[in-house]
Amino acid sequence: MLDYDLHIAAYQKIKSNKGSITPGVDKETLGGTSMEIIRKTISQLKDHSFKFQPSRRELIPKANGKMRQFGISSIRDKVIQQVMVMILEAIWDSDKNSIFLKNSHGFRRGRGTHTALKEITKWNGTKWFIKGDIESYFDTIDHFKLEELLKRKICDKQFLDLYWKAVRAGYVEVKKSKKVDTILGIPQGSILSPILSNIYLHELDVFMADKTNESLKSGPTSIPNKEYLKLHSKIHTIYRKMNQGANISQEEMKNLESLIKERIKLPSTINGPGYRIFYVRYADYFLIGINGSFERTKLLKEEINLFLKEELWLNMSWKKTKITNARKEKLFFLGAEIYRPSSRNGDTKIIKKR
Repeated sequence: MLDYDLHIAAYQKIKSNKGSITPGVDKETLGGTSMEIIRKTISQLKDHSFKFQPSRRELIPKANGKMRQFGISSIRDKVIQQVMVMILEAIWDSDKNSIFLKNSHGFRRGRGTHTALKEITKWNGTKWFIKGDIESYFDTIDHFKLEELLKRKICDKQFLDLYWKAVRAGYVEVKKSKKVDTILGIPQGSILSPILSNIYLHELDVFMADKTNESLKSGPTSIPNKEYLKLHSKIHTIYRKMNQGANISQEEMKNLESLIKERIKLPSTINGPGYRIFYVRYADYFLIGINGSFERTKLLKEEINLFLKEELWLNMSWKKTKITNARKEKLFFLGAEIYRPSSRNGDTKIIKKR
């Protein structure tokens, strides 16, 4: 945190991002940030006198008519937050050895909505979808729980003290001009919020990875239909005689037509003892695909709800987290229409742009 070159790199990164140059409550601009100010900030970090300023809180309308809270930090604080992000990414999401799992696609280099949707197209035999919804996720992240997760990889007390200063800096509402202290949550718009939110929900990714691995050990999801195989064998016997040049009676031909009609009515395979679970997450949005029974799907939804509540101290919106029939219904996820093709040859696209 005291490396001067790291602060310069953070400054340059913010400078290249137009969305990050919006001034905070102090109305300082990026142009007013000099090398001397950076040196002074590093000195304050060294003697522990540095403090984050409260963010400027804006309310942005959402598509559903509600308002989203958006925090805008001061330019100086953004530089410090960016340095913290660089350190956290080096630990949790480095290119060579990432702790984050492959099913996490939000706010990560080389990943995004397109990679998440591409992953969904690989899901085979999906019968049910669970589209996850966490109530006010960014506003309800618990600071103590997040510290506990950070301590698993970071033992530096000075960095953890800086984390506490960042999450407890509070905010100022523009209209009221009154500082409000924060005891929960990470403001959306903060440079720190993406990496911290991913560290928090990484625990859900691990939980779902265990569920996915369990499903892989459950056995085959489908087995050959014996009734279908019997009819297929009889049909094949008649065809073999025809290929060998044997005379086929009219009665055998009628029998062949009858057998083919019966075979068409039967599936070639039936449900096996196994099941499969698929999972993908983008920020606080996640989608689960289940190749299994409705009862197993309901149980999984209950298990996720319990995990979020007991392990991460979050609440899943029970009503909004709906179970969708993959063949009969369509759902929207990350701006795309998701469903399972009903045609036997699979020539219908599983994802369609909204």
